[in-house]
Amino acid sequence: MDSPALQFYFLVTFTSVKFASEVTPAMRELLTLWRLQTANMQNVFDFGTSEMYGTINRSHLLLFIVLKYLCTFVVSLNRNPLLLLISLDGFRNDLLNSSTVPNIWQFAQQGLLFLFHSSIRFSQFIITTKIHIEYLTYTAPNHVSIATGRLEEFHGIVANQFYDPSSDEYYDIFNSTSTEGIVNASLNEHFYNGEPIWLSNERADQSSRFSAAIYWPAGDAFWPSEPHQPTIFKTWNGHKNLSGWMQDFDEIIALFTRSKDPVNFAAWYLSEPDQTLHSHGFYNGELKKKLSELDSLIRYVVETVEQNEELTDRLNIILTADHGHAEITSPRNVFCISSFVNITKDMKVGDNMLYINDQNLRKEVYEKLKKAIEYGNYKVNIYYKEDFPSRYGYKKSPRVGDIILEPHIGSAILTDCPPELFDLIAHNITKFNKSTHGMDPDKEEMRAILVMKGPAFAEKLQVQTIANNIDLYALMCHVLRIKESPNNGSLSNLRMALQSQSPIQAQPLMSSSSSSRFLSQSAILQPIVFSTVSSFISTTFCFSLHSNDLFSVLHFIHDSLCANIFTDCILPDTLLFEWLLWMQPAKQSA
Repeated sequence: MDSPALQFYFLVTFTSVKFASEVTPAMRELLTLWRLQTANMQNVFDFGTSEMYGTINRSHLLLFIVLKYLCTFVVSLNRNPLLLLISLDGFRNDLLNSSTVPNIWQFAQQGLLFLFHSSIRFSQFIITTKIHIEYLTYTAPNHVSIATGRLEEFHGIVANQFYDPSSDEYYDIFNSTSTEGIVNASLNEHFYNGEPIWLSNERADQSSRFSAAIYWPAGDAFWPSEPHQPTIFKTWNGHKNLSGWMQDFDEIIALFTRSKDPVNFAAWYLSEPDQTLHSHGFYNGELKKKLSELDSLIRYVVETVEQNEELTDRLNIILTADHGHAEITSPRNVFCISSFVNITKDMKVGDNMLYINDQNLRKEVYEKLKKAIEYGNYKVNIYYKEDFPSRYGYKKSPRVGDIILEPHIGSAILTDCPPELFDLIAHNITKFNKSTHGMDPDKEEMRAILVMKGPAFAEKLQVQTIANNIDLYALMCHVLRIKESPNNGSLSNLRMALQSQSPIQAQPLMSSSSSSRFLSQSAILQPIVFSTVSSFISTTFCFSLHSNDLFSVLHFIHDSLCANIFTDCILPDTLLFEWLLWMQPAKQSA
């Protein structure tokens, strides 16, 4: 390879440094065109008629490749504020520490961190005293609370699995009952009240705001009022590992950076560490392995975002969870409802509750369960619905059962217990290696993590108020600069976490800082581009390139190539204008 060609190779490499994976395709495409003789556009790109587009020689094609890859660092982002909401199911607050998950810990240090500990002041983040989740402390209800800002008695999703008396239908979004078709039936709009954040965002401006819900519980549901679903949604389809999560995040970044209708909001749900905790508990080593995977994922998230300077400057990230977890201390601490009452056709069953219309039968079942709890010394509270504590914001929903069972920390409740549980009890085995949730949300073990990072969030600020997961909806509306739908949360509880108290302005098509950065980079590259490409073409093709040729090619690329070869133009109008401004001095001096 001669010197000019070598210079050209380094030029492509240099301009593609942030997108290194594109260097090889660029050179492959370049070398293919390099070998072409003077070609009619019909032969090369199958445009149709050469009269329509004229004839272009190899030098113009070569310049097209150069300009194409010079622009790879310019990414199309939505002009509205950007927000990514991530939920790690069951990530208890005290699992977040520098030794167990150092990358997540480092991520938290760079933003704003809420944990259930005494208030501690660090250099770049704050730990406050409380984060409150909602009862029932299960996955689907709390994810809907986060998304809508509503208590469970108001948004209507009162458990992962429950009975709806008004429709005489069961809701079972994770198919815990192994019932065919029930997951799709659980997406019906009559189950849902309120407005989730992904629809609040789109309804604010359906022409420029686009949302994605990736595996988020009820993110694929059909909500009342149009649009009923976000622009992009993916239905949860099973537990994944690190490689699967990384692939999912690559797709999410692609949604933020795609040239056509890039999203400005995405909600992403991961089912770990909840699944591992249910299966293995805290102490047999499996949790540590899964946390290491999640830690590696967050490192990948940070590194991927940092490859894009514009995304780094504009993307806000909220990392949270739906609930904590508590180790089941013994197989004997699992209360099996069906072991003490015969569940007949006159009863309906939901998570930790029974529906019984007949008052006499209701009293009979209540007394049987209460005696079983007392005689077996089970750590379980039992309530009639009307006696359930009002502080939970739960019992007003008609979907809450007539009898409610609430486990203490260290215990669990199941409708039907598996045979292996009774085998453990029979052999007096106390080591169980299982964990669960569903307890009082004010218990420390039920606390979840909350980390915020991005241009909307403050740094080096002591926050004294209590963070509630229902407050996140109002916070996200503020960050996205949209109007809130009626909800039970309040921005006042999180306002001090914000960088600015004023509304966040929508971004222009290209921010002033990005435009200046683009032009300054262009000013540096301009003489390199012209001298290197000119020398290369002159040496290779015996073709003398002048600056006005380069200027003409820019027009040609925009008017013909961008409009006809590619689905999306390589140079958007705003960028083309800046390129033309950049090239004008060279043209005048030619």
